[in-house]
Amino acid sequence: MTLDETLYNEARRARDRLEEVQIEAERARSWYHESVRRLYRAGGSLREIAQALQISHQRVHQIIDDAACSFCDARRAEVEKLIAGPGVFICDRCLLLALGVVANEQDASNDRTTIRAVAADTSKKCSFCRKKRWRVGWMAEHGETRICRRCLSVCTEIVGSL
Repeated sequence: MTLDETLYNEARRARDRLEEVQIEAERARSWYHESVRRLYRAGGSLREIAQALQISHQRVHQIIDDAACSFCDARRAEVEKLIAGPGVFICDRCLLLALGVVANEQDASNDRTTIRAVAADTSKKCSFCRKKRWRVGWMAEHGETRICRRCLSVCTEIVGSL
């Protein structure tokens, strides 16, 4: 059976649009969480922020306190920037380290962690966008947390805009 070229192209365009929207949603989530943290650092109480945003104060607490880099375990207060993904985080230091891993295609370390290059013959997925290694090119990992080249690029944009 051969695929209908028109339908195939439509499916590819739909997939590409979905990927763009998912990345935009992650940017928006990160921006929202950072905005909540700035409200808190500016003196807002958990309850005041929760009431203003119409969310529970427990959710505000989670946004403010639960953040730690998934690559080096540094808490929010220990790093300059912390980017949120879907249940994962990467700090500015690990972001730079992972960029080096992907660019040089070899493992790299700093005083807090070692980030490894993900082998090409694996079906592992990026923890941020959930795409498999074969689909996104080079990825960097620490333990079970992985980040692809495209998500590294998005995180770099986010850090630059905060």
